[in-house]
Amino acid sequence: MWAGKTIYPPQVLLEAQGTDRQYADFYPTFIELTSHPDRPAFGWQLWVGAQMCLRRGGEWAAKHAALCVPRQNGKGDTLEDRVLFEALMFPKAKIMHTAHQGETADEAWERMVDRVTTVPSLAKRVASVSRVNGKRDVRFLNGSQIKYRTRSEKNMRGFGHRLIVIDEAMYFLHEMAGGLIPTGSAQSEQQFVYAFTGLFAGSDYMHDIRAKVLQGQALPRWAWFEWTLPDRADGNDPAWWAAVNPSMADGLIKMGTVQDEFDNLQSTKFMRERLNVHEFPQEAGAAIPITAWRACTDVESFPGPEIHLGVFVNKDQSRSWVVAASERADGVVHVELAVAGDGTDWLAGWLAETIHDWTDVQPVVWLSDRTNTAVVLPELKRAKVAFKSVG
Repeated sequence: MWAGKTIYPPQVLLEAQGTDRQYADFYPTFIELTSHPDRPAFGWQLWVGAQMCLRRGGEWAAKHAALCVPRQNGKGDTLEDRVLFEALMFPKAKIMHTAHQGETADEAWERMVDRVTTVPSLAKRVASVSRVNGKRDVRFLNGSQIKYRTRSEKNMRGFGHRLIVIDEAMYFLHEMAGGLIPTGSAQSEQQFVYAFTGLFAGSDYMHDIRAKVLQGQALPRWAWFEWTLPDRADGNDPAWWAAVNPSMADGLIKMGTVQDEFDNLQSTKFMRERLNVHEFPQEAGAAIPITAWRACTDVESFPGPEIHLGVFVNKDQSRSWVVAASERADGVVHVELAVAGDGTDWLAGWLAETIHDWTDVQPVVWLSDRTNTAVVLPELKRAKVAFKSVG
């Protein structure tokens, strides 16, 4: 219970490992005072948000927090609450809300605009709202800014953002994750929030983290909140429908509506969208099972201050990669994929912007003579990107 509200616990849970409750304890009060009149906060939403706001050692206890609930349970409201708390509690906070689909980012921006212009205590704190050329922003008088963007491999960079929301994270892949961590890891105050419903077979990044959570592996900088049908539970049982949909207790989702979905939807669609049952990758025929390969990933590893970027282009120039490497404080070399994309036209611009936005030691760009990087030399020179060659 939270303030008299019923909370149905998530079936997969990794709580944030924090002891400083200063912001966590204030979070429910803040949200209830600033909620849209037509969208009051539910108990489970307040609890998840407060978990995200636990602190440890002067920073967020959960640098990464994942929220997985079936559709129409108020996931978007939970993200909106967390974003708004960050914007108003921390002056000059830069926040990025990303989504896989443009219409999802649009909807999130429109709902935030509706909220901050409807609630009087928020309206007097707004400086401006704008939507120009696909860029949607909300600015506050305290200097904070919320950006809403459509996500792609090329624009996943975490420069200067205290809070980054990865909505529709079932489409967030390892290649995209590689564009975030090397650029944002030095910020101790930064937090990434991943929100999704029912993973696909190809949802490699979230599948890998979820597997570690289920295996009980140590993930001290993660929190995970997932409402889902357990493996041996009966998906035909209405009791599980209620347990897996936390907002049903608050009346947002009606039992009759779920019964209608059960009667009319294909079984696989009902299980995925209403009961949050995931699809898993097929491993048959693989030399190394994908789960074993991904298990080699060290999600707690972060790069050191000096970053080296290696550029690679395949033979037919249809695909390009940038790999980031740096030596950690313990002497171990941290390596990960920074970005990948089709063709080569985007490479020079991405490198120029990346180097320009870097706040610490500028990265060193390396071109491999063994790959087809010669095709990008003219563009790199025009963009004034300094580079070194390696055999």
